[in-house]
Amino acid sequence: RAENVIFEGGYEEDEPTIIMQPSQGQGGFIEGYFAPFLVTEGNYFTTYVGCLDEGSFCDVSLSIYVQVVGEEAPELYWEGGQVHDGEWDRLHMPLEKYRDKEIILILRVENNGDSNGDIVGWLAPSVWH
Repeated sequence: RAENVIFEGGYEEDEPTIIMQPSQGQGGFIEGYFAPFLVTEGNYFTTYVGCLDEGSFCDVSLSIYVQVVGEEAPELYWEGGQVHDGEWDRLHMPLEKYRDKEIILILRVENNGDSNGDIVGWLAPSVWH
């Protein structure tokens, strides 16, 4: 977790950001887990995600999984990719499908062959109503 980060394209941000860098080697990845919470009507997950400016060789696959507490396997909820091209993704994802269920959100970053420069930031990831 960091504040005062610089995203690709030189965009400076002072909001809390989760910084993730996948491990080396083919298929290297890193995951971050939200604490379990009960989804209520109108909840949605929001964040911006992109490569950090220092990660000029960034090339990653991104995923968000939802694990319903008490169920076996997490469900893929969103996937995308990022390269260091000055663009990042804004996510605004309704969680209505999981209303009245306790869930865990899982943020995953996987390298696309090499982790050199794969530094990704999830800007202010949070659940809102």
